[in-house]
Amino acid sequence: MRVQLPPDVAPWKYNKLLSNLANAVGALAGSDGDTAELQAAAQREGEAVLRHAGIDFVPFAVSDAARAGGPTPRPVPGAGAAMTNSTWQSLNRNTGNAETDFLNGEIVRIAHRHGIAAPVNAGLATLMRKAVREGAGPGAYSAAALASALGLTVGAGADPDRSV
Repeated sequence: MRVQLPPDVAPWKYNKLLSNLANAVGALAGSDGDTAELQAAAQREGEAVLRHAGIDFVPFAVSDAARAGGPTPRPVPGAGAAMTNSTWQSLNRNTGNAETDFLNGEIVRIAHRHGIAAPVNAGLATLMRKAVREGAGPGAYSAAALASALGLTVGAGADPDRSV
């Protein structure tokens, strides 16, 4: 497998962190409904926090373009359409923990250190800790219920201050 080493790997690591912010959404809401807007809200908030903190990150358009010639994921026969990110797997296996505090929680920590809030990522971390504590499996929330629990409105007619 060919690997290119960028001159500064830290912005690429922050790109990976931003992409992993969506894991909690995928684990909590599974494949029930359209979670794309919720995933994007967590990632947009993460980007805003990093910008506010002066932390450089590689935008998704750049990382997507860099991977364009790379391996192509294919469906696994018999796996179905279930979400299978690592956070989803932790809930599915009922491991008693999840990586959310190290992912969404990192954005919250950076935000607090710089005097701002990250309510979407804080909410996701809180809901994931609750799901782990209660032994809930993946998909405990519908997309609409997760949006509501996060204080977000999805779709047309949404409050512009709390819409995704």
